[in-house]
Amino acid sequence: MAKKKPQEAQRESHPSDQDQMAKKKVQPAQKESLPSNQEQISSLKTLNGLLLRETVEKREQVSSLTRSNDDLRAEVACSEAENRRLRSEWEAFEDRSTLSDLERKVILAFVSSHREQLEGLVKGKISLFEAEGACLREKLRRVMDEAVAKGSEIIELRRARSEDQVENGRLRMVIEGLEKSKSETEAVIEAFRRLLEESRKRFDDLVVEKSDVERDLHFALHERDLDRTVIGQYKESEIDLVTRLREVEGEVQALKSKLQSACDERDLNRTALDRLKEEAKNLSMELQKVDGEKEDVERARDRDVRKIFELESKLIDLENHLQNREKAIKSVMEEKALVKKRLTESVLSIENLKSGLGKAITDKEEIFKVNGRLTDDLRLQREELDAAIGLQSSLREDVNRLSRDIEQMKIDQDAKAVEMKDLISERDAIRVELQLKVAELGLLKSRFSEMEERRAEEKAEIETSLGEARWRIETVVREAEEKERVVEELKVALAAAEKGKGLWTLVSSVTTVFAAAASVAYVVKAQTE
Repeated sequence: MAKKKPQEAQRESHPSDQDQMAKKKVQPAQKESLPSNQEQISSLKTLNGLLLRETVEKREQVSSLTRSNDDLRAEVACSEAENRRLRSEWEAFEDRSTLSDLERKVILAFVSSHREQLEGLVKGKISLFEAEGACLREKLRRVMDEAVAKGSEIIELRRARSEDQVENGRLRMVIEGLEKSKSETEAVIEAFRRLLEESRKRFDDLVVEKSDVERDLHFALHERDLDRTVIGQYKESEIDLVTRLREVEGEVQALKSKLQSACDERDLNRTALDRLKEEAKNLSMELQKVDGEKEDVERARDRDVRKIFELESKLIDLENHLQNREKAIKSVMEEKALVKKRLTESVLSIENLKSGLGKAITDKEEIFKVNGRLTDDLRLQREELDAAIGLQSSLREDVNRLSRDIEQMKIDQDAKAVEMKDLISERDAIRVELQLKVAELGLLKSRFSEMEERRAEEKAEIETSLGEARWRIETVVREAEEKERVVEELKVALAAAEKGKGLWTLVSSVTTVFAAAASVAYVVKAQTE
């Protein structure tokens, strides 16, 4: 138990040691290499102590080595950042050494003698940092592979520490050499810069006079060429304006022809409108006629309906009368049967009663008379019944014929109504089309008036533009002539100055001429504006 407690205390103190190691190792990349190497040495010492204390605890040892690996990678990153910083310093040094072409040519000989040395030092530092990274990675691999073999690892760490110390000394020497070379180079560059500034001032003073004269001469020639170009452009614009005016006149002629065609179409539409009005009038008359015929047909239909009702009532009366006659005939037949029965009884009674022969003969004669009278009545009723049946048949035929006539009249009336609707729809469509034609004609008139107004405005604008263009062309021509005269005077003055005068006399003459030219150009420009 006593042994386990120190181990637990070591494990508890391990995270704080690792945090301390991480805090020591994760430092900004802008620090100097010497403190970085000292941190590396201290971290390696701490790692050595941790490995000695945590030999038994395999798991904690592996995690510690993993974190140590991360720290070493951070150190490598710091080394690479330091390498980049040195490279940036070298690039900045090169940028400062390339201030101008003349300075670069002057100090190139001096810098080239030190450049190889500086590059060698920088490359050596880079290789040292790379070797350091490789060495640290190799140490980490050996630590992870040979965690149990502490003795050999301690020897390796001591060797790495000695190498770090040697490398630290070399880096310190390199940095001191770089700083010394940097200060010397800056001093030389500053001296050459002052010398170049003085030489540049003297050279600029000599060049300014010549550049002024050449610039003024080129300016005058450029102004002359520009004036000629402007004159050509004004001439081209005048030609374009004339062409545009002709195009506008052509458009106006086209619009006039279109307006004439629209007027012709309007006349045709008016003729069509008159014809349509006449047709509408005829249709109205036909509609009135059809309405009259419709009323006549309706009145005839009403009469026929009333007649049909009367015939139906008569037919009902006849049927009732026939039924009454049939009842009477039935009663007569019953009476006849009764008479026959009585006759039979009478014959029997004659045979049985010979004593009542006279009475029987009298009854027989009366019976025959009654039978004849009944037969005549029956014949008359039969004839009346046949006449009533014939009348009923004729009435039914009349009713059927009237029904067919009424149906045909209804069909004709519906057809005329459909035809009337079609005529009304056609009339409405013609009215709508006529209204559209009238609206289109009004639109064409308004467009033509707008085109006339636009044509008048464009014509006025074109005339104004032509006047302004002519005036500008004349102004530019006068200005060009004036500038050509000034250029000729300048050439004469330059020739005279080259023949018999010095540089300052030439400059004064050119200055005088250019002052005059500038004043003339200013006056012409003010007039143009």
